Parts: sequence; C-alpha cells; structure tokens
Amino acid sequence: MALKLDESWGNNMVKTTNWLDKSTGDVFSHTEQDMSPILDLNKEHRKEFAVERNSSTGKFKEWCKVASIPNIVVDDLMRKGIWNDRKRFKKWLNQVANKPFRTVDSWL
Repeated sequence: MALKLDESWGNNMVKTTNWLDKSTGDVFSHTEQDMSPILDLNKEHRKEFAVERNSSTGKFKEWCKVASIPNIVVDDLMRKGIWNDRKRFKKWLNQVANKPFRTVDSWL
C-alpha cells in the first residue's frame, strides 16, 4: 500500500505527487500537467501562420517560433536524450503524433 507524502503545484503548472510504498520503503513521484491550454493556443497559431503570408521569400525568417511544448513533455524528452539532440528533436517534432506541439505545419 502506498502513502501519499505530499502534493504540490509548481510555478510551471506541473503537479507533483510524492508517494511512499510502505511495503518496500521506496519513494516515487508522479507528475502531471493540463496541456490543453498550450495545445489549444498552438492550434490557433498554426491557423494564423503561413510562411507565404509571413515572409517575402516564402521561407522561414531567421527566427521563427515553431512550437510550444509543455514542461512535462520537455522533461520526458530530456530523459530520452532527444531535447538536446537537434537532429532527433527535429525528427520527433515532425512526427504526425506531435503536431499538437507545433505552431507551424511542419518544421523542415
């Protein structure tokens, strides 16, 4: 049986709950975040953004916001070694399943 030790919301809106497994003495954490506000805003940004409308050359400008990724997902990407690997991150972000995190249709 597990005993809840504490639960708190961080400044980054990630809820962390710490548990103690009474039978083993192990402590473990569970984190969660409501991603819907970020994903809804990303969807609106994708609708508004078009390279053709936002660039005279039809290409991305030097600096362009391509995604907003919730902190809980960033933590997972860091654990997997994807976050700091530009090639792997680009591949991850362009996967169809990860489109909700993008603010543009694709990042080439």
